Amino acid sequence: MIERQRLTREQSKEQTRQRLVLAAQSIFIDKGFIAASVEDITAMAGYTRGAFYSNFGSKSELFLEILKHDHEATRRDLSGVVA
Repeated sequence: MIERQRLTREQSKEQTRQRLVLAAQSIFIDKGFIAASVEDITAMAGYTRGAFYSNFGSKSELFLEILKHDHEATRRDLSGVVA
């Protein structure tokens, strides 16, 4: 039998944030930022509105988080090319 490792509070919060970010990316691509709703994002991620708002203050804040992650990934990729 495989034992599941219990996540720490921080790991659980990070997992929730990541799932919300991934769901938001998909919803924003499909519907666009304006048409996307918090309900769409939370439904796809499998969380409640409360979970959303305990991690992000608004849909705009979540969008900025996505942009930040994309910027960091691009920067890492370019650093690898230059090195």
